[in-house]
Amino acid sequence: MRPMRINDLLKYRFPSPEEVYFLDGVLFEPLTPDQMLQLASLPYRDDYFIRLAYSVSYRSLRHFIDEDFIELIKKIPHDSSNFTSSVTETPIRCLTILTNLKSPLYQVREMKWIKGTYLLGCYGMYTIQWEFDYSEELLLMVATRIVQYSLESCNPYKRLFIGLIEPDNRWQLMLVNMSISPFLMQDGGSPVSALVRVYDPTTFVKMVSGELNPNDVPCQELRLITKVAVSLQHFK
Repeated sequence: MRPMRINDLLKYRFPSPEEVYFLDGVLFEPLTPDQMLQLASLPYRDDYFIRLAYSVSYRSLRHFIDEDFIELIKKIPHDSSNFTSSVTETPIRCLTILTNLKSPLYQVREMKWIKGTYLLGCYGMYTIQWEFDYSEELLLMVATRIVQYSLESCNPYKRLFIGLIEPDNRWQLMLVNMSISPFLMQDGGSPVSALVRVYDPTTFVKMVSGELNPNDVPCQELRLITKVAVSLQHFK
């Protein structure tokens, strides 16, 4: 399939307090390959997805500041007692965001790890909840919108980790690697291309744990090209 190209810009909207909630009761710790494989073989659950994501990325996690989201968290009344400025004394929590990327066919959510007054991560985390069967073209279109959404919201990520959830809770993992050329960055209309790979979760776990050679792992490979309105100078 030829790369999908979307030239129209996304109208990003920052979430309201009613569109965010914490997924509590999840212990973030690295899982063994056998534990990861067990979760990957089960029907989709949010805690399975983010525990796998943590186990894959914990060595590369870094703190960064997003004052807008910290202020948003303060506006969630039942979570105000859990908010603290300490990084070392508080656990990692998962904030789930209902994005404005939705239609009768799908709903996209973003997930962010929060630790004290910092965000913690190394790639953007999203889920696509499909309401019906989807085509390759629709998958690429939604992936393109997520790329735009992530960059328009000034996330510092060039990689995305996306759960594709089917109506019966079967699921797949989609990895998106963005290419952002410093020579083509502009104040607006910056071009972005991305390589998209879709994996069966159990196959993905065997790959990241070293059981399978990445060159031998079957996956669906797609490409996309799009533009974003905001400056991408912070990626230099």
